[in-house]
Order: sequence, then C-alpha cells, then structure tokens
Amino acid sequence: MFISCNKPDCTNNREAFSKYQPDDIEYKRELGHLVDSIGKDNLRYWINSYRKQDGKDLMFTHVQNESVCAIAVFDITETTGLQHYKDVTGKGYSGAELRGVDYDVYRNETTIDFIMNNVERVID
Repeated sequence: MFISCNKPDCTNNREAFSKYQPDDIEYKRELGHLVDSIGKDNLRYWINSYRKQDGKDLMFTHVQNESVCAIAVFDITETTGLQHYKDVTGKGYSGAELRGVDYDVYRNETTIDFIMNNVERVID
C-alpha cells in the first residue's frame, strides 16, 4: 500500500488571493501583510512547482495555517539546502513539506519579493 503525505485542505478567505495570481503585486502584498501579522514560524509550507524566470529560480509554495491559504513565490536562487531541487527543476518534489524555512520579505514601491535563505528539511 502506498501512503503519501499531503498538505491539509484549506479554504481561501482573502479576496486578493481569489482575484490575483501568486506572482501579482497585489497578491504578494496581501501575503506579506499576513506573514508580518502572523509570523513566519506560525505557517507551514509545501512545494507546489518550480519555474525559472529572468535568471532566477522560483519555487511556488503553498503557505497555510488556520487562517491562511495561499501560494508564495519564493526566489530560491541562492537558497541553501535546495540544490538538488533546482538541478531537477522541481520534478518529483510536488507536495513535499518544507521545514525550518528561513526567508526575508523585501518591499519597495513597485514590488515585494520573498527571498528564501535556507531550508532545514524537505519531507516527502
């Protein structure tokens, strides 16, 4: 029998997450506000997909807790602990949980970026 660990189901209750795409500035602003108010350590993270764009490695990641159901777009170009993930362009990692996620949120007038610094563990 094959058993797979998946993220819990969640329901989005934020208009910005329904109206915009995860890489749109409005979506990222809303997620940034939630991260600030809830705290990074109070969220859980699961890999969704990989994309290479403008010379950057991007990881689309489900972000959840009791009140958050969103997708963050992390720049993982310089992230420690994800070299194999980048080498295989994310293949085989969809649904894996990330533990010990360390990242920074950078903002200016035109954008907000989630830059992942380190991941302690990838649980598949």
